[in-house]
Formats: sequence, structure tokens, C-alpha cells
Amino acid sequence: MNKLSQLVAADYDKVPDLARQISKDVNLSGISDTRFEGIISIEKLVSVLKEFVGELVAYNQEGFSNLMYRIDISESKIYALEHSQLTDLIDEITFMVLKREMQKVYFKNLFSSH
Repeated sequence: MNKLSQLVAADYDKVPDLARQISKDVNLSGISDTRFEGIISIEKLVSVLKEFVGELVAYNQEGFSNLMYRIDISESKIYALEHSQLTDLIDEITFMVLKREMQKVYFKNLFSSH
């Protein structure tokens, strides 16, 4: 089972918060996109994010770089990924984005409750 499958299998109750955080970072990175709005299932979020990352990698390198910077994923981490298949690379980047955005949501919820 790959990392994305494990995320989908996890019962993550903060999916709407996670989708809003991703949407916010996408828009703040200069990309106008509404596809993350209203997502409530982790399966749908992973699917939409994976498609979105694939589109950026293929057609909008500047937007991809801006988004990675905004989310706080370093270029060195991206360049360190070694996959011969583009789909594996996109899976890995999608996992990194979800992991980082989950951290943001977790800390936001943690510190807003105090």
C-alpha cells in the first residue's frame, strides 16, 4: 500500500479544514482555482489534488514553484525525489503537499483552541 492509499484509508476528520487550507495556499500562490472548495472526503481531496499537481507539473512550472514555496516544500526535497515514472513523482509530491497542509491545519487548530 503506497503512502497516498494510506492517507485515503485513514479516517481524517479535518478534511474540510484541509481542503480550505489547500485552496487558500493555491490562491495565495497566484493560481486562481476553485476545485478544492466544498470537498469533504479524503478520497476526493487526494484525487483532486493529485490531478491538480499533475497539471501544474506538466503545464505551469512557475505556478508549481510558487505553490511549493507557499506551502513550504523546498526545491531540494522535490529534486531529491527519484522516480522513473511521472505518476510516481506526482504521487510523492501530492503526499508531501498533504502532509505539510495537515501539519498547518493541526497547528492552527491546536493554537486556536487556547
